[in-house]
Amino acid sequence: MARKLELPFPVVTLDSGGMVGGFAEGYAKAAKKLFAQLLPQTATAKPLAVNILGQSEFYLQGTADTRELKRLLQLAGYEVLCTPGCECTLEELQRLPEAALNIVTNAELGLPLAEYLQKKYGTPYVFAGLPYGVQGTLRWLQQINAQLPAPALDKVTAEAQAQDNYLLSRNNEAIALWGSMWFDNVLVSAPATQALCLAQTLRTEWTDIGRLTVICQQPLKDAPACDTAEAIYTVGVDDAAISEYLKTCDNVLLLTSSSESSVLYRRKQCSFDACNICYPTNDEVFITKQPMVGLQGSAYMLERLWNCFIRRKKNKVE
Repeated sequence: MARKLELPFPVVTLDSGGMVGGFAEGYAKAAKKLFAQLLPQTATAKPLAVNILGQSEFYLQGTADTRELKRLLQLAGYEVLCTPGCECTLEELQRLPEAALNIVTNAELGLPLAEYLQKKYGTPYVFAGLPYGVQGTLRWLQQINAQLPAPALDKVTAEAQAQDNYLLSRNNEAIALWGSMWFDNVLVSAPATQALCLAQTLRTEWTDIGRLTVICQQPLKDAPACDTAEAIYTVGVDDAAISEYLKTCDNVLLLTSSSESSVLYRRKQCSFDACNICYPTNDEVFITKQPMVGLQGSAYMLERLWNCFIRRKKNKVE
């Protein structure tokens, strides 16, 4: 059909029969087929050029997150060539092989692409995960810097220090009014990389938690470290444990999607607050484009956590 239409642009076809796999599998399959047809056979790597692999506009705030990641890398002195899956032109896509390093963020999306590009072009990659919080952002950049030294890392460090001071000041103001932020139970349920990286930052930077539970929406062969959670479950592996948790949890903050909220809504006596971090988001409206990652995202996420805590305190008083 495409050949008969004589379309004035390249057309990539792939088998999509059946219902095997989820979004991540389809993303990787489509991307590799696209790469095979549109990328040049050879390329010369540029010294400080990088790609960000694993971003998607179909992840909540995915575009804003990608812009923040690009901003941080450019501030550190890197040239960001391409971000496949999010605000990427054909011209940028064809420059993928020029990178000196590929940076994998969401592993379920980006790792198959990085492995493909390493095999075809010899491009090394680093699985850096997603940078949540100020210190989490600095650790993220340090992983990249260890593989490809950045010429202006001090600029990011200076901005991080300024942001840390600002957040400390605002945090102290909130504590003076409302007391220290504390949640008895927190559930983080999201695509695997996001869930694990966010959970790691929750306890180390943002808030105190009695019990932290993580649900990864897909298995990962190379999962980011998360030693702050009491329990980590994986959809398709620990379904019985997940079901039991959702039946018995109470007084919980959900950093999830509307899918988990809908389960608890049906339990009339279950007390919970919801803060959506992934799709679907049927019980919350997102109009402004704010990143959840990076230095800018650190303020946005801390703001959302404080507002959840304040609502819970007010509800208890009422």
